[in-house]
Amino acid sequence: MILFLKFLEILILIFFIPIIVIISLFKPIKIGYIKSRHLGAYATALEILKCEKKIIYGDENVLYIWFKDKRTDNKVLFNKLTNKDLILPSFILKPLFQFFFNKLSLKEKYIIPFRYLKKNNFEKLKLWQTRDIHSVLNKLPPTVKLNQNEEEFGKKYLLLKKIDEKKNFVCFSNRGSAYKNEKAQSIRNASILTQIKSINYLLKNDYVAFRMGRNENTKLQENLSRNIIDYAFDDNNKSDILDLFLHNKSNFIISNSGGINNFATIFRKPKFVVDFTQFNDLNTENSYFLPLLIPKIFRKIINKKKIKFSEVFNLGLDKLNTLENLNRLGYEILDNNEDEIFEGTKEMLDIINNNNIYSNNNQKKFWDMVNEYSPNMGKFKVSEYFFNKNKNLFD
Repeated sequence: MILFLKFLEILILIFFIPIIVIISLFKPIKIGYIKSRHLGAYATALEILKCEKKIIYGDENVLYIWFKDKRTDNKVLFNKLTNKDLILPSFILKPLFQFFFNKLSLKEKYIIPFRYLKKNNFEKLKLWQTRDIHSVLNKLPPTVKLNQNEEEFGKKYLLLKKIDEKKNFVCFSNRGSAYKNEKAQSIRNASILTQIKSINYLLKNDYVAFRMGRNENTKLQENLSRNIIDYAFDDNNKSDILDLFLHNKSNFIISNSGGINNFATIFRKPKFVVDFTQFNDLNTENSYFLPLLIPKIFRKIINKKKIKFSEVFNLGLDKLNTLENLNRLGYEILDNNEDEIFEGTKEMLDIINNNNIYSNNNQKKFWDMVNEYSPNMGKFKVSEYFFNKNKNLFD
């Protein structure tokens, strides 16, 4: 079987390489791979690439041809982000991609300029395309647009839920283990219930709130305000189109470290990230769209002593994926409590209303520490309330 597949791969290369070269004489062609099964792996990456294609690469007339995973997370979004491109089966494009990718003399001409890492093994290819190194997201409006039918579809949902579309909107969510059927609990996961106090505060400030997500663990209480919609459990109505519509309508977004954050970036919406752990990923973020965050706290299991963030970075604890791995090293993690998220939410409203309530000394102290660990990050803000409460952890 292996020999047959290798023979088939050789035949594909012999047949298609001349065709691509000849077509490229008349119409430039570039090939790429999209990890379509996870929203977080493709959404922001493609949005940045589409903007870079316009103002950096000058590839507007180049035909991009992609191959992707069998499964696609939010097909409506994927189709919008690749609407001018061509999608072909992986059994055809994968050998061609590998061939051109590993030929330095041909790579620039025939490979889509994704910022790939780990060049030798295709199966382990990772991309760094989610880092907006040219700040194109600030320079161009969203490339993803909802058409009239999709807008009407979204408005019908608001009518169904008796929601006034003129109100302020906020989408909130949490990353849970059910979405990817995780066998081991990720350190990024957190409860949605710690956000409810904040959401009730937003309702008093003329907001309506939509709890977003798919395959979640915890359903919200049914006696909450009718202006809180548990969309994640609205199985009769939730859809790819409504995912886009509701995030696009939002004034801002509250979430933790999950792929759903990509909706905020795509639509240029500010996000308040709670229960944050992965500081090594901060340099993939744009500080305009992530103006505020609250990190989780790490502590030793044996004596419950909280450890400084500098020690977290030095030990690489923020890079661990699971609680099991963290516990094995003798550490545990504390999620943000409802008061921390509540105070952070009030700060987020101040940011949106352009009220400066931050201590420059606190923020400088925070960023001096973080930039020593991972340079070239944007100037996001850590919650002032959280900082003052845990000053000793930022030394």
